[in-house]
Amino acid sequence: MTKIALKFKEAVLQSTPILICGQNQLAYDLFKVFVKQTKHSLPLIVLTTTGGRVLSFLHNGVEDETLSGRFILPEERKKICPELTEFKCSEEFLLLSEPNNPAAAEIQSLMSGALASIATNEQQNAKILKSLDVVGNAISVYDEEARLLFANRRFYDDFHIRVKEKPIGMKITDITEEFGLNFRSFEKTSSGRFKMFDVLAEGKEALDWEIRLEFTKSGEPSRLVSNDMYPIKDENGRVKGLVEITRSRQQDVKTARKIVGLSADYTFDDIIGSSRKMQQQIHVAKEYAKSSFSVLITGESGVGKELFAQSIHNYSPRRKGPFIAINCANFPENLIESELFGYVAGAFTGASKNGNIGKFELANHGTLFLDEIGELPYHFQSKLLRVLETMTVTRIGSNQSLPVDVRIVAATNRDLRQMVKDGFFRDDLYFRLGVLNVDIPPLRNRKEDLLLLAEALLAQGKDPASSGAKKLSEASKKVLEAHAWPGNVRELRNVLNRASILAGSDTISEETLRRCIDPSQLALEPIMEDVPEGAENTAELFYKVYQEYLNSIVQEIGDDDDSRLSKRIHETQQTLMEILIRKTLEHTEGNKKRAAELLMISRKTLYNILNRESWDV
Repeated sequence: MTKIALKFKEAVLQSTPILICGQNQLAYDLFKVFVKQTKHSLPLIVLTTTGGRVLSFLHNGVEDETLSGRFILPEERKKICPELTEFKCSEEFLLLSEPNNPAAAEIQSLMSGALASIATNEQQNAKILKSLDVVGNAISVYDEEARLLFANRRFYDDFHIRVKEKPIGMKITDITEEFGLNFRSFEKTSSGRFKMFDVLAEGKEALDWEIRLEFTKSGEPSRLVSNDMYPIKDENGRVKGLVEITRSRQQDVKTARKIVGLSADYTFDDIIGSSRKMQQQIHVAKEYAKSSFSVLITGESGVGKELFAQSIHNYSPRRKGPFIAINCANFPENLIESELFGYVAGAFTGASKNGNIGKFELANHGTLFLDEIGELPYHFQSKLLRVLETMTVTRIGSNQSLPVDVRIVAATNRDLRQMVKDGFFRDDLYFRLGVLNVDIPPLRNRKEDLLLLAEALLAQGKDPASSGAKKLSEASKKVLEAHAWPGNVRELRNVLNRASILAGSDTISEETLRRCIDPSQLALEPIMEDVPEGAENTAELFYKVYQEYLNSIVQEIGDDDDSRLSKRIHETQQTLMEILIRKTLEHTEGNKKRAAELLMISRKTLYNILNRESWDV
């Protein structure tokens, strides 16, 4: 090696090599072509940028790749190697050579013409491509080696790439590594790599290829995107590259969260209850909220399990994440899996062509509330358990598992321990869900909260057009306290809403409240000023019997399922309705018009009841 070449190489090797891409790669490719074409000898020719980056170093026709991408500043080079002559190819590139090198002069001439032509075309193309910056989707173009040739502004925004020129000329694999991007596909590819390699190899377009885009370096939240990839072919049908259009599906996620989920609107401050039992459970729930373990909320129907679930979410470190709720009893066995895990396009007959996002994905980085967990089909429980243990989900029709970061809060009014004994609920799932347990007491066991709750519910349910909330008379308060409230807070709210509407004044009377304890009571009690003497006592007696019988039913059934309790209550109502109607008709000597007046129902309603029940009266 000549002394000049050696001095140049030693100076350049002191710098760190950088990947050659973009315009530099183009100039390097042109240089290689023209080197092959020249018939002159190549003692020493160096291609550099005007800024000093070395793109190629040739000595006696042999390229030294160890210098590729390294720097030697122009001032430093002139000081160390003043003998080298500059052959200017363009505003950006230089050829350095020993004086009077005909090869350098020839290559300079060819490169100058080529670069000038490319620059002119690029200016024209740039105007066209610039218009793609206003498009709402990310658009990118790659060559047959999956090197990025062009990307619009949305591409850089979506991929959080701040240095716009840097990725041009880089392969997609290098881009993902350089900028900390991870593409998680829902389906396997033929190549085992990114889907675009399949498109480049097979020449077939890929539409709606959905991936989760993860940012491993920046820590930005992952995003759901859908890609359309179209191969670019020459006149002979050979694939020369592809165009990719990337659409963000985050808006789909946000929309789905609004439609299928609930924002967690309630906090522990919204839970009304000063009783020791209730305060104890609130304290426990607050402590549990700070952890990331699953929480199982138990309690009868209507006690406010979802209120606790939302409060736990809002008190937890995940409060800024999504809160997604699903009632496990609302979906048949063949749909619960697709609702929770989602599915890919074409997974089954009737599946959406865009696939579906499952509740686990929607709840990523947040809380998933599984209400009525005891209603889950037994065969599906093992699938749910696996997701909870691995924290990965696989959409129906896909073979790719996706990691999720979800905190589970489950709720039930069933006795899961008994269901485990009876073989209706998996013990491993029960123990996995019940790491932390909150047991909300029924309303009948915290009667000291009853009037406080009633006042709050009356204030919440007041008519905006009215002057203020309805009040309870002292007698009606006693009626509230005497009732067993099998429907708990939900029943209390419904009763008070009905009573507020039917009350003839600002105060809800005892009589109005009694008739509203259950809708059928509106037809059961003959409360009128002209009730014959003794009839009031009879009605009062029937009402007391009714209440006592309801209490006995609740005590007998206890924590059993609501369907059995509801059936028994309905049977009781039917029995008492028949007795009251029979007694009233006996009192009116069969006069149905008068009986209807005493029963506070229309004559048509009475006839409908008699025809429907086919009673022999």
